[in-house]
Amino acid sequence: MKTSNQLLLLGMLSALSPAAVADGPAGPAAVDTSQWKCESCKFAQGLSGSVDVGAGSVSDKSAKFGDYTGLNKKGGYAIGGASSSYRGKDADYWRFNASNLGLDSRSVDAEGGQQGKYKLLFNYDELPHYV
Repeated sequence: MKTSNQLLLLGMLSALSPAAVADGPAGPAAVDTSQWKCESCKFAQGLSGSVDVGAGSVSDKSAKFGDYTGLNKKGGYAIGGASSSYRGKDADYWRFNASNLGLDSRSVDAEGGQQGKYKLLFNYDELPHYV
């Protein structure tokens, strides 16, 4: 049993030694990465966004149905939302998101700043509770 363990260790060491000798005693050689291009690493820059518009209807007035949704009154509702984002070359960024506009359960949040230096946040969230 001892002989097989020693042979295994000797085989592993002999397999590793040519790689260590090829790089030299000071360590591995430096690799020039200046020409490398990542074709699957597309980073979004500039402005992008979307707007959502919709309509809904409730057939009966119900405080229980409208609890936490904002759909407590009978009739039609306009529902909207929007999102946008910007990313600059100097790590400047901002992001804006609004949802359920037109309902009592609306929310708006915004974030911006310069990555690695500072960040500003704003958040508004309304959630009605009807009794």
